[in-house]
Amino acid sequence: MLAQVARQGPHNDCAMLRPMVSAAHEVTPIGLVLADAEFDSERNHRHVRDVVGADRIIPAKRGRADWKIKGVRVQMRRRFPRKRYS
Repeated sequence: MLAQVARQGPHNDCAMLRPMVSAAHEVTPIGLVLADAEFDSERNHRHVRDVVGADRIIPAKRGRADWKIKGVRVQMRRRFPRKRYS
């Protein structure tokens, strides 16, 4: 474990991924970030890819049926590595 945060709930954990990954990246280079769908957001995907320079496996959830997935989340959904995620 390279970084952690403990908070009394309820709390938006999705917003904590970026600072946690950055803190871990300060300790050691990161090649892959694996997270569950709770951490799916365009900002999280872009931060891991563009700022940290790591690959990421974060399932792109849709949300409501009328929402459209855009940006790098579309790429993750199309080419999601199910076997590697398992």
